[in-house]
Amino acid sequence: MPASVKPASVKPASAKPASAKPAPAVPAPTVPALPMLRAVPIDPVPSPCVLICHIDEASGFCQGCRRTLDEIACWSRLSDSEKLAVWRQLDQR
Repeated sequence: MPASVKPASVKPASAKPASAKPAPAVPAPTVPALPMLRAVPIDPVPSPCVLICHIDEASGFCQGCRRTLDEIACWSRLSDSEKLAVWRQLDQR
């Protein structure tokens, strides 16, 4: 290399020029309120299910909770008063 030619100085890629301004602060994204959580009703009448699910063929009742297949299938769509009516019938089965 000739003596009159000096190698160019190499700056690291992360180096910023002296005149560079700092990037403007970007606000953190906000999470909107989740109104759908308030729309999910809390079921005040619990299911009688005890996780022993076996339908007795003779009676048609579940051996664990004593409900019929129709009562089990429709439970989530029953009103609270209908669920309470099912609960009252269970002791008689």
